[in-house]
Amino acid sequence: MAVICVFGDSFAVGASDHKKGGWADQLKIHFLKTNDEVVVYNLGIHGNITNDLVARFGEIKTRNPDIIIFQIGINDSSCRNNGKNPRTTLEQFEKNIIKLISLSKKAKTKQIIFLGISRVIDSMVQPYLYSPNKTHFSNLRIETYDSLLQKLCKKNKVQYLETASLLSQSELKYDGLHPGPKYHKRVYEKVKHLLSL
Repeated sequence: MAVICVFGDSFAVGASDHKKGGWADQLKIHFLKTNDEVVVYNLGIHGNITNDLVARFGEIKTRNPDIIIFQIGINDSSCRNNGKNPRTTLEQFEKNIIKLISLSKKAKTKQIIFLGISRVIDSMVQPYLYSPNKTHFSNLRIETYDSLLQKLCKKNKVQYLETASLLSQSELKYDGLHPGPKYHKRVYEKVKHLLSL
């Protein structure tokens, strides 16, 4: 039995993919149809930041995962109210990513994958319409956090999957933040081919 845990935010949950529930659900369905010896747990939660993942890592540990796939970071880079102070500073983000890698390795996980951070439509998310906290997202900040994530993955010898190029701006027309089914289908295909099973 091989166990895959998906850990992250609304992108991992599959927000805005009203057809197939996101890339993680597509991965789960794929293995239900082709190999019932592979189990996929989607532990994504809307709005999570890296602090949240560190705090609830026990949810993963109890499942003894062979593979952990993280999709996190866009909310860390976001700012509330004035649009100037990120929810997670770059320094804390770095510490949290290193901690998540360390915890994953201690759990004897065979493969660790971080998905890169997608982009937004700036004009639609400053502030984000559906946020009660007037949350602001910015491609400039996202690129900074994503670049750091990629660097940390390389330094710590874990896999990084770039996702920004998998997204068309037209797919963000719903809310400027969450991509639709086509993005999730592309991510699913990329992740499926990365897996070491």
